[in-house]
Amino acid sequence: MAGFELDLVRKAAGLTQGQVGERLEKSFKTVSKFEREADRMTLTSLRSYLVAVGAESATISVTVGGEVIELPLDLTPAAAGDS
Repeated sequence: MAGFELDLVRKAAGLTQGQVGERLEKSFKTVSKFEREADRMTLTSLRSYLVAVGAESATISVTVGGEVIELPLDLTPAAAGDS
């Protein structure tokens, strides 16, 4: 997979795929698929994953016409689709 290595985020948090799965109420196989196919994740799934691993902040950087634009992601549980 090019460029998008979510497993590095999970490992930095000291979590297994099973632990993340428990937090997401999904199987470790689903977490594994998220990590293998991260470039296909929806923004909502990405937010939920980042909240589950305990990420404190996240930003998407976009370069347009040589200008870098930083788009912060809201990682509050409500924004991640949790209640």
